[in-house]
Amino acid sequence: MSDTSTEARVLKPCPFCGGEASDTGVIRYDHKHEAFFKDGTRITEAFFCNCISCGVTNRGMLGHQTREKAITAWNRRSELSGKDAERLDAQISAYSIPVSSKRFDNEITVQRARQIEGPPLWAVRLNGECLNKSGEWEWEPMPSSRDDEFLARCRFATHTEAIDAAIQKTKEQS
Repeated sequence: MSDTSTEARVLKPCPFCGGEASDTGVIRYDHKHEAFFKDGTRITEAFFCNCISCGVTNRGMLGHQTREKAITAWNRRSELSGKDAERLDAQISAYSIPVSSKRFDNEITVQRARQIEGPPLWAVRLNGECLNKSGEWEWEPMPSSRDDEFLARCRFATHTEAIDAAIQKTKEQS
């Protein structure tokens, strides 16, 4: 007979970079916080998992009710990024990378960006700015004002290329 509690605590690698995952994420909410889990329990603390290498988390808006639920969600997300996503013909359209530095306390998003012509490209965004291929943040104009030069500078051909650029930038900002 296997020990399901031990199995439940085994974290799969990060579905994005393959790095080691941690289940130690916890958020504590003060008495002023008016949020509740689905079962009606008031949220005083919530749990999440994260990748030690790239920083991606499964925290969501509030976190998970128990550490075990956070682990289950992390491992399920990892599975959905592989065979099930292919079987369902599902496509991931965005990734979120938490970042905290002197300049920012937010998250970098790597988003699939549809194009009028050709395949979708990937944009790396933070606080209304867009990361260009030189590793610099620049203001992102409205879609109707984006010219071919901007797209060549600030769009990545693959999600892997965009995530790598975002991870590099988070390392520089730390």
